[in-house]
Amino acid sequence: MSTGDGERASRGDGEQGSSGEYRFKFPSARLPTCSLAPLPAFWVDSIALSVGLIVLTFGLGDYGFYEPHEGHFAGVAREMLLRGDWVTPTLNKAPYLNKPPLLYWLIATSTATFGFTEYAARLPVAIAGWLGAAIAWKWARELWNVSAGRAAALMLLKNRRFKSRGGFYQPLIETTRYAS
Repeated sequence: MSTGDGERASRGDGEQGSSGEYRFKFPSARLPTCSLAPLPAFWVDSIALSVGLIVLTFGLGDYGFYEPHEGHFAGVAREMLLRGDWVTPTLNKAPYLNKPPLLYWLIATSTATFGFTEYAARLPVAIAGWLGAAIAWKWARELWNVSAGRAAALMLLKNRRFKSRGGFYQPLIETTRYAS
């Protein structure tokens, strides 16, 4: 053994094996740890629901009105704005009292804000659909667990009927019937 090896061995930098070779001992190094805590499930789900809102509202104005219902609802809201009468809904200057006025008020407010477009007419209904998914998420989360809440919201947001022509209107109309 040379003097260099003996000095290293006496300092504790390494050790000598049984066959006489010198083995270097690596000092135990502490790796830096990440101090960021994972986001709570509530925030992850809130971000996912926000993305769901963006997906639901994306492309709402890319196509014309379907069915007579979308046109009727937008027409009633337009006449509310043009006449300044928010109490009696009319369509083609005739009273249109088939539905509760809350839906017309929401569409009229949206068209007053964004202009007379298909996007503005569909936006309140899309937001109401998103609120339905958010309520289902919250309810299932409280009744069962976080995974059940995510599954409930995902099932609603991915449902084609929920997102497509008139899929929003019927639940909103049924809700507004009791709210007005």
